Amino acid sequence: MTTYDGIGGAGTAVRCLADQLAELGYPVEIRSRWHAPADPNAASAEQIDASAENIATSISRMSMEPDRPFGLSQLPTRVLQRIQTPWESRLNSEANRSSHWSIFSDRRTPSLAGHPEALFDQHGRAIDVFLLSWVARFIDLPKFFRQTRTRPKIWRIPDLHLATGGCHSPNGCEQFVMGCRDCPPLESAASKHRVQQNWQWKHDVFRRLPKSELTLVAQSQWARAKLEKHPSLSRFPMRIIPNGVDRRRFHPRGRDQARAWLGEQFPGTHRLQPSDVLALLIVGWDEPRRGSRALWKAIDDRLANDVLSVDRAVATASPDPAKSRSSSPRRKRRLVIVGDRPPDDLPRKALSEDRWVQLPKQSWEDMPRLFRAVDVMLYPHLEENGPNTVLESIGSGTPVAAFASTGADDLLHEPVAGRLFPLGDFESIADWFVAAESFSDSNADTISGSARDLSTSGRQYGELIDSLVTSASS
Repeated sequence: MTTYDGIGGAGTAVRCLADQLAELGYPVEIRSRWHAPADPNAASAEQIDASAENIATSISRMSMEPDRPFGLSQLPTRVLQRIQTPWESRLNSEANRSSHWSIFSDRRTPSLAGHPEALFDQHGRAIDVFLLSWVARFIDLPKFFRQTRTRPKIWRIPDLHLATGGCHSPNGCEQFVMGCRDCPPLESAASKHRVQQNWQWKHDVFRRLPKSELTLVAQSQWARAKLEKHPSLSRFPMRIIPNGVDRRRFHPRGRDQARAWLGEQFPGTHRLQPSDVLALLIVGWDEPRRGSRALWKAIDDRLANDVLSVDRAVATASPDPAKSRSSSPRRKRRLVIVGDRPPDDLPRKALSEDRWVQLPKQSWEDMPRLFRAVDVMLYPHLEENGPNTVLESIGSGTPVAAFASTGADDLLHEPVAGRLFPLGDFESIADWFVAAESFSDSNADTISGSARDLSTSGRQYGELIDSLVTSASS
């Protein structure tokens, strides 16, 4: 069960997991509020074998609004306006004005009141296990747990909304341990009270639920450590199953063609040179947890303070041409920014427009060649559960720079797949990007081979499902 089927990071991960479970022989039904249509060209474009395509199309889907499929690019306006309750609009409006920016979801969606009956009356009795993912703005928790009583449920935790009074990313706040009594990003007493009510509502639901009915699956050690502090969620059995990458889509083949495609995106006056070092930065300028602004400033300072180090010849100790392109001499560092254009208030002492190119948000189908086209991905998120883009970059043979003590720890193996830095040390990431002779001591195939495979995650979920069904029937 997922609010968005195939949309956004969590919705895409659910669709990939469903494909894996179907491939292992499990009958799968995806029940969502909205779904994204599958790309009919995706399979042939990425050379996915016909058997996998047939498995994917055999999965049963049921959406509450199946006549209104939409794409990710429509989320910010058309969709959010339709699905937010008045309280959600108020909470998000206040949070957007705060330095503790986060997405908020209220505790229930009145427009869907009673919809669990529509979901479960016809087929619910035949379902052996319910696997929930990102279900905010979709299901009413008390009704759902009443109607699925005695049947095992797995909750795949995509973020910390389950534990909080409404926010999906607490930005370091741990008030969810004590009831979300004074939410930092909110201004009004009424909004703070609403969040505290939401927390209490969830707490009451989970403290009454028998422990045997729910298993929590965290995607990282970071998320598990947070959930274990929660007074009611810590009661339930908990496992860690990290995400995996689909190697049929994300692989290192075709890097030269991808590089040529990316070169066409640079304006003629700032034409891409073969020796340039390209770093991918997927931005969220207004989201502090993404670290985009802080890393931009750190790189700008580093380049401004040591301009000569950027354009000087960089020798490499390895004569092997199969090594990373970053071992070539005289390499100019440039950023490939995916998302909104850098705001005007960002410093530009050294990051002038010849140092970066901005691309619009890319579709999931276009991301593989983007990962293959760059030399390194910079991932300065301060908190993240199971970052799909880290896996996808590594699977594409491109190393990653990220912070330790976040979800990246469980996915990035140093030094093969890049580097982990102390949490919040943007200056060290900037130093590494500007001065490193190589971002990995391995070639693209070895980097890709270090990525956790999606099939591993599928098998682990399958084993968990088998054990829960066996326990429920005994």
